[in-house]
Formats: sequence, C-alpha cells, structure tokens
Amino acid sequence: MKFYRVHPAQVGLFILPLAAGNLLGPILLGPLFYTIGRRRMVTGTFALSGVLVAAAVEAKIGIDAEGKSLESIAEPLSSS
Repeated sequence: MKFYRVHPAQVGLFILPLAAGNLLGPILLGPLFYTIGRRRMVTGTFALSGVLVAAAVEAKIGIDAEGKSLESIAEPLSSS
C-alpha cells in the first residue's frame, strides 16, 4: 500500500535524512548557539529553513505565472 505515493520499500530513503539531521544538527549547530547567540541562531536557522523549503517547492512545482490571469493558473474553488 502506498502512502503519499511512496512505496513501503522506499520509506527508509525518507527517514534516513531525517534521522541524520536529528543526529548531526545538535552536534554541528549546538556550539554555535553559545558562540553566536541563541536568538540569532534560532532566527537564522528558521530563515534558512524557509528559504530552502521555498526553493524546493519552486524547483518541484514552480509556476510560471507572469502575465497570466488567475483563472489560467488555478481553477476557481467554487463556480457560484
């Protein structure tokens, strides 16, 4: 059975980077929280995460919307 169009045999490919990030994140970034400061690091890591997510979404499902009407980009939610 596929969940979110992912075959069960491929689930490990999605879990492995998550687990690696959970292990390496505190090891690599932890010392910076004490040298740079917690507020700056939290702000910086959230900003970097947002930029990376936006770039990934743009790369995956980017929409060429320049000069197009809204109706040609997406269907209306209701017809009434």
